[in-house]
Amino acid sequence: MNQTGTIGKSWTARKAARVGLCVLVAVAVALLGACSSKPRAGRYTVEVMPTQSVSGQAFDVDLFGVASDTDYRTWGSDQVEQHFAGGALAAARADRKPVTLHWEAGDSQPKRLEAGDPMWNAWLDKGAWYLVVATDSRAASATGGQRVSKPVVLPLDVRRWKTKVIRVELGSSGLQLVTR
Repeated sequence: MNQTGTIGKSWTARKAARVGLCVLVAVAVALLGACSSKPRAGRYTVEVMPTQSVSGQAFDVDLFGVASDTDYRTWGSDQVEQHFAGGALAAARADRKPVTLHWEAGDSQPKRLEAGDPMWNAWLDKGAWYLVVATDSRAASATGGQRVSKPVVLPLDVRRWKTKVIRVELGSSGLQLVTR
């Protein structure tokens, strides 16, 4: 150190700069980890709202998790009809562990699968990446026809939804996603 003390201040300044840089890097790493874009399946409250066109009928809506793109792509009208059929297919339906929302004729109140429902654990533990929302053919047509409604398949990736409540509407033309 010289008589004016500049070498000591310079060394102290360099040490402080290094410590500051280390702190800055640590904070940046922590923030980047928290803002990761890594896929992760989330839990949502799913609300199904019947329209007036189906409120005079009794019907069920099943919600269940599926794990892969291949699983969800197979869910067309034929699969929905088989899902709700009795007999030999009842075991396959039970294996999917659906949550069934039931409406009596005249009931037009929305019903919900809550994000805190324990069934989410079963689906996510089996690797669910999609939630299938399907209705039986009794609600498919206000004219009493036997048209089977296509299901709504919801991706569960937390990056997809900006909300924790996803709304689906059931009308005479079937199920339709309301939340975008």
